Amino acid sequence: MIIDSHLIADIIKVVIAVSIFFVWIVRYPHIINEFEEYGFSHWFRDIMGIIKCIAATMLLIGSFEFTLIASSTLSILMLAAFVMHIKHSHTIVQMLPSITLAVSNLFLLYYSLA
Repeated sequence: MIIDSHLIADIIKVVIAVSIFFVWIVRYPHIINEFEEYGFSHWFRDIMGIIKCIAATMLLIGSFEFTLIASSTLSILMLAAFVMHIKHSHTIVQMLPSITLAVSNLFLLYYSLA
C-alpha cells in the first residue's frame, strides 16, 4: 500500500493545528506560567498565541500561500520556543513539543516548495 504524500502533509497540518489549539486554549494556564517564568509580558504572550492560532487556522485552510506563510511563521516561533527551553534548562520532555512542531513545520515548508 502506497500512501499519498499529499495525504501525509494534510495529516501533519491537522496534527500541528490541533496541537497548537490544545496548548493555547485548553492548557492556557500552563502557558501563562511558562511566559511568566521567561519574564515575558502578558501582551507578548497573547500576541504569540494569536499569531500561532491564526497560523494553525491557515494550515487548515490549506492553500499553497497560507501553508507557506503559516509553516514559515510556526517554524520560526517553535525554534525560538526551543531556544527558550534550552536557556531555562528545561528537560528534554519539556523541549520535545517545540522541536517536534518546528521540525514538522520545516517539513511542510520543504514539501510545499518542492
